Formats: sequence, C-alpha cells, structure tokens
Amino acid sequence: MGTRTKKHAVSSLIRRWRLERGLSQEELAAKAGLESGSKAIYRYETGRVTPGVDILAQIADALELPLDALVREQPLSLPDVPEDVRDFALKLASLERRQRRFIIDASSAIIDGLGRLTNSETEQ
Repeated sequence: MGTRTKKHAVSSLIRRWRLERGLSQEELAAKAGLESGSKAIYRYETGRVTPGVDILAQIADALELPLDALVREQPLSLPDVPEDVRDFALKLASLERRQRRFIIDASSAIIDGLGRLTNSETEQ
C-alpha cells in the first residue's frame, strides 16, 4: 500500500469511527484533548495532514478503540472464530465503554454459570 493510500485509509477510518460513535469533529477533538480542535480533525479526515502516532493514539482512546482500528483497513483476521461471534464482537465494540463492560461482565457470569452447571451435571 502506497503512502497516499495509507493516508487515505487513516483519514477515512478516523471519519468512519467518529461518525459511528455519533461525534462531531469538535466533540472528538475535545475528547482527544487536541488543542487545535475541530480544525485538526477536519485536516486529518480530509488527508491534508497525517497525524503522528501519538495523536492517533489520543484519537483512538477518545473513540474507545485500539490504535490498529485507525491504521488497518481490514480488521485482524480471526479465521477460527465463528461468524456469529465476530458479528457480536463488532456490535460490542460499537458500544460505549460502560455499556460494553456491563455486557462483558454479564456474559462472563452467564458463561461461568453454564460451566459450573455442566460440571455438576457431569459429576452426578
């Protein structure tokens, strides 16, 4: 992938995730702690300026994403993960951090309970 294509990918991914999170450019800039505000986000999204890794990390944190979500066009390959699990993970990733944590904790409790239930049935 050429430099121009990488710049376009980064700019389109910042915009895509910002819109998916329902944030304006101003809101994202504020959450990311960018002093130059929405002008910086506009420049990044249009590809006029390519943010450095430190700024990308701030933006990723503000969007509650791993850094690679802003630099990879395709998500990491998970060939052994069933499609329904991948779909659930993508839906989960789109939630706010607090909501995501609640779902993860509740799901973990259910799975742990199922494991104990299965083990106790086996022992009987």
